[in-house]
Amino acid sequence: MQYPHRLNRDGSIDAICPRCYATIAECLSESDLIREETNHMCDPARLEYYEEERRRAMKKGPEGTGVTLRDPSSLAGGGVSRR
Repeated sequence: MQYPHRLNRDGSIDAICPRCYATIAECLSESDLIREETNHMCDPARLEYYEEERRRAMKKGPEGTGVTLRDPSSLAGGGVSRR
């Protein structure tokens, strides 16, 4: 799995797990991150939490996002409008 890296103001680098969204390591070199990335195992409770959030968002649909989907021909700017 590839982990996105984020450069911090202090020069350190974070590795973020794209599956559980945890910051799995903060190191001063990318080579040090590789060891931490290799050893990372996602917390099952975290995975369940994000899966439940995804399910809730899917049930809500666009109503919960402040976006209304409409027929594109009825809007000058396309098929999406902000409330």
